[in-house]
Amino acid sequence: MNFFEGRVAAGGISFDGGGFLEVKRLIPLNIDSKIELGLRPRHIMLSSSAGGAEFVIEGVEPTGDEMEVRGRLFGQSVTVIMDTRPIRIDDKISMVIDQKHVYIFDPANGGRL
Repeated sequence: MNFFEGRVAAGGISFDGGGFLEVKRLIPLNIDSKIELGLRPRHIMLSSSAGGAEFVIEGVEPTGDEMEVRGRLFGQSVTVIMDTRPIRIDDKISMVIDQKHVYIFDPANGGRL
């Protein structure tokens, strides 16, 4: 799982490394409270439009029909799994987050919110 440090903001999460993710469910914390967001590599997906979050490719490892791609999202290092496609180091692609699989944790105790 990829973990991102951020803070609760109006309508979502602002990340310490830069960027904002709209979250479509209630976060049971006050604005500006610290959180940790967890996203599995398969739930960060290539966007079909330019409206997603910028993902900068840092490494690619083919694994057959899929590939593990390492890069930076919201200013933090992550790994995603995607279908094999032509991409190169330093490419910038647009990614979207599967809202059904957004996990929010309390960084103080690790408990899921």
